[in-house]
Order: sequence, then structure tokens, then C-alpha cells
Amino acid sequence: MGSRRVGVTVAFVWGVAGCVGGTGQSPTAHSAAVAPVSSGVAPATSSGSSKPLPPPASSPPAPTPTPTPSAGSSGGSGGIAGVTPGNPALGLELIPGNAASQYDLYVPSTYNGSPMGIVLAFHGVEGTSTPDSWFEVCVYYCNNDRFIIVAPRGDVNDGGSGAWTQPYGRDVLDYVRSKYNVDDKRHYLAAISGGALPGIWMALASGPATYTTQYGGYTVKSGYQSDFAAVGFCSAEYKPSDPDFATMQSETAAQLGFNPALWTDYGGLSPDQVYSDELAGWAQARNYAPVHEVVRPGEGHPPNPPFSYEVQMFDIFAATKKP
Repeated sequence: MGSRRVGVTVAFVWGVAGCVGGTGQSPTAHSAAVAPVSSGVAPATSSGSSKPLPPPASSPPAPTPTPTPSAGSSGGSGGIAGVTPGNPALGLELIPGNAASQYDLYVPSTYNGSPMGIVLAFHGVEGTSTPDSWFEVCVYYCNNDRFIIVAPRGDVNDGGSGAWTQPYGRDVLDYVRSKYNVDDKRHYLAAISGGALPGIWMALASGPATYTTQYGGYTVKSGYQSDFAAVGFCSAEYKPSDPDFATMQSETAAQLGFNPALWTDYGGLSPDQVYSDELAGWAQARNYAPVHEVVRPGEGHPPNPPFSYEVQMFDIFAATKKP
């Protein structure tokens, strides 16, 4: 694998007021005028200032919403026991007793059983058995209670913290969809660093249907390109031309029947531009639109608080849905 597959560390998440906490509302990001590097499309911007967040709500669990099934949503069956809307749930297990099936979940306080979009978040190699920091960035800074966020943790025995393995990514997503009313037209993926490996297989591939993980030999479900309205990569450490994806097939926007959006950002002080350049070019060649490739000036591999550029990624998600 090599040492370059380094993901976002837990330490960077503690950069605002010493910790990350709150009710799911993201602090407003500092103003950031940014320009795309090679896409020719200007990204959205966010403005404001970061501030400490209040502790999670201590109120009793809200009543389980009644799902509102529709032709374009999953319906759901009333939620997952112990998960309270507005409060992140960490270390849930898809398969009881199986640490490799753990995941983090955030259901917005605004969830009322009506169809809602979902973001599948793939962390990087965080060097910890509880890789929650990318999930927390997505929840506390980027989300503004717009999406359900689910973050599979992966097999921590893979030499890092699961980013190259993620054996139950699709299974976890399907389980959450079965429990909450997820809008079929609003599926998104946000992957960071080494999480780009499962992210590319999951959301940029139309085939093959499975691949074998580099650690553990898991057979992982893949090839769900047509499911995702938009895909985002932060400091990607993989690109579609890597040998890991030698058998990968993909479709153009015309073949998919819609134009997915793609976001990719990288630190100006990091060597990640080569991955970002290829991801943006890959998407442009397949007529994804819009395509945003953005440099984070003055930042290294991991993004810095208040995570302005990642907020913009989520803004792209909010503005994009399948027809």
C-alpha cells in the first residue's frame, strides 16, 4: 500500500474549541473565495466564523416517526433502537459482535419520516479503532441537518483503520435505508484520503458487482454508480487509473440518464493534486456536471477547521438530485 495512504487524523477534528460536539448544526465557515483548478466551474462559497458548539441535546428520545413511503423512497420501518434524531450514534454494529461491521449514524433532528437524502461517508486511515473524525466533520460542520449521514468503520486489522477494507459499506447503507425513509434521488458519497478506494468502487463504478479487499479478503459489494446523484472526494489518495481499479467499468451521463455532480478538493501544501486532477478529468470525460476541483490554499493533506471547502461539498450535494 505504501505510506501515502494516510487519512484524516482524529487530532485535526479537535481544532475548534478543543473538541467537536453539538446538536448537528454546523458552525458557519470563514469566508473563502476559491476558484476551480482545472474544471472551469466556480464552486459555491460559505462565509461566517467558527465557534464552539453546545453539547448534544439531553432530552429524551423523540417518538419514532411514521415512515411516509413513496414511489421514490425506501419507506423505512421506523428507525433504529437507541438512535435519537439530532444526536450522533457511534459504533453501532450491523452484525452483533462483529467489529468490522461497525458504523456511525446521524439522523437529523428535522427527520419526520418524510423522504430525506443520505450521505455515505468513507473515512481515511485515521490510525484508530474508532475512526469518527471524518464522520464528525460531516455531521457538525457540513450537514446543517440536511441529510442522514452513515459512516461504515471497516476492519481495523487492515494496517490502518479500515479505509482500504470497508467490508460492509453497501450492507450498512441498505440497512439504514430499511429503517429510515431515504429519498432514492438523493444518495451522495463523501470520501476522504484512503476512503477514496471504497468510494471509487462504490460510486464511480458500474461494474463489476464486487471486489476483494486488500486486507482480510472480504468480498465487497460495488458498482453502484447509477445510485449516486453526487460524489465528493477530499484529499483523495486513489484515482481510477490505479491498478486497484483495473477491472472497473463505468458509464457516461448519457448512459446513466442523468448528470451526476462531482467535487474534489486537495491541500495546496500536499501532493494530492494528481489524484484530484484525474478524478475531475474522469468526471468531465463522462459529462458529469457540475465538476468542481478546488485547491485548499495553505492546507496540507487533512482539511483545517472550519472546513469551509467540505461545507461547499455538502452544498453541492444539497443542490443536486437525480431526475
